[in-house]
Amino acid sequence: MNKIFLLMISVFLFLTSFSQTKSTIGNKNKQRNKNIVTGNLPKYFYKRFEGKIGDKYSIIMNFIRRDSLVDGDYYYEKKGIPIYFTYESRIDGNGNFNLGEETWKYDTSYMPILSGEFRGKFVSEHKIEGYWKKPGTNVKFDFSLVEKYPDGSAVIELKQYSKAYSNGKEQADICFLFPILKNFSNREIEQLINSDIKNTFLKDYNFGERNNIWKNYNEMMNDFIERYKEFISDTSLPSDYKPMWQNSFTTNIIFNSDNILSLENTEFRFEGGAHPITFFNYKNYDLKTGKEISLNNLFKNDFIAELDKIGEKKFRETYNIKSDESFEKAGYFIGKEGFHLNNNFSILKTGLRFRFGEYEIGPYVLGAPSVFIPYADIKDLINPNGLLAQFIQ
Repeated sequence: MNKIFLLMISVFLFLTSFSQTKSTIGNKNKQRNKNIVTGNLPKYFYKRFEGKIGDKYSIIMNFIRRDSLVDGDYYYEKKGIPIYFTYESRIDGNGNFNLGEETWKYDTSYMPILSGEFRGKFVSEHKIEGYWKKPGTNVKFDFSLVEKYPDGSAVIELKQYSKAYSNGKEQADICFLFPILKNFSNREIEQLINSDIKNTFLKDYNFGERNNIWKNYNEMMNDFIERYKEFISDTSLPSDYKPMWQNSFTTNIIFNSDNILSLENTEFRFEGGAHPITFFNYKNYDLKTGKEISLNNLFKNDFIAELDKIGEKKFRETYNIKSDESFEKAGYFIGKEGFHLNNNFSILKTGLRFRFGEYEIGPYVLGAPSVFIPYADIKDLINPNGLLAQFIQ
């Protein structure tokens, strides 16, 4: 009886020890596998993904991580119109992410109304998986995307600079995040584009009436902090008016294919006043030459009048303005001079997107209006020897 009891105890102890050992090994393997992913994911990066939603819809995604935030967009290859991620899109330390599709509409709680949502995870440094769902419905598809840079695209690294000040009561912070080409096939083109991107904000940043020619980003950030210190030390200001200052300069990669790199530079500035102001500035580069692309490079001669005419039609359709309704009545600063597109445009797979600045053609409440013009509507204007010809063949 005692022998049987001792044998049962021995078996129990062995199985318990084995189970604990197996569990420990399993946990170590899980931890190791988790670290393979999270250990190789920097806090700031850009990745270009290709793949499918539901094994049916081919998409290309531009994924930009800014610490716990995610910027970027994706587009269906057949449609080619970018769908932006909301400011609430997030990624955690384990590579899990939640990406909301921006509609620029909000509910009564001022939360964004989404047209779709990605929930997924980095299963490796170069692959993401998960599911896409349509909010409020049972529509749901798995997705699998792999990091790819085919011919005519560029591998990109993100550069980040930041500086903050706080005295316990008042605070200010400024940051810059912009891309640089990395390991590009042509070193001369790489340097040409990187130099222009790096200087974008150095040339344009002149707040505070300094009008300096900045040598580097440290100079700009130090000047921002010094101006804030001057601001809060101004005794003529009300004692309860010492708002936080914030300047954020970021660049989104919105198209990186077909020898075209299209960037959206966003400048968010708040230095007191009634509200912040945001600037959107597009840059498009020819990856074959390294030169910035202008509208004159894309169209035939004397294209402006006809392009404006088509642009007005699309703008009215986008913002529900009737053809016989004046822009002034709709709230815009467009008078007798008529509607004209500006030179702030991005090149996309199936068309061009033009964006106006805040206050450029309407009051602040109307934001920064944009209009998308499909190539199909302007094919007769496109230069047959230009970069857009490949999209209308």
